[in-house]
Amino acid sequence: MVQMNLFAVLRENSFRGQIQDFVSAMQMAARSAAETGKKYEMIIDIDNQEYMLRQITTDELYKINREQTIISGQLGKNCTVDYVWYDDDTGTNEGRAFFPVNKNGWQYGGKIVFLDENQNPYTVIVNRINRNVKLIRGDANILAPKADYEINF
Repeated sequence: MVQMNLFAVLRENSFRGQIQDFVSAMQMAARSAAETGKKYEMIIDIDNQEYMLRQITTDELYKINREQTIISGQLGKNCTVDYVWYDDDTGTNEGRAFFPVNKNGWQYGGKIVFLDENQNPYTVIVNRINRNVKLIRGDANILAPKADYEINF
């Protein structure tokens, strides 16, 4: 039992554990949206180094109710969000970034760049066309969709 608790603590404090939890949450949201038709949103709070996956149950998108929260996570000194860049050529390194997903896919594609304890970058790529979310070592480039491509949300 002590060994299991130690493993959980090490996972929470390790870069790999934190980044895998984040990627898994995003993959789960995309899969669930495709299967159920429900709407979800990953909210990344860069200032507080937190993230939250919620189910969108109202039309008030910017009103965040705690009962909508499915998963929340706190990042640490071993795993931090550096910046978010969307495939429409906008981004931020402060405040909140939003990635909504529904049965048609992600509303925005882009990347979330994380830094490990040695300040090495890792990129989580969010592909709006095929719903894929994957982790790549380094600060990866993203492809922008054609200007006339739009997902109805």
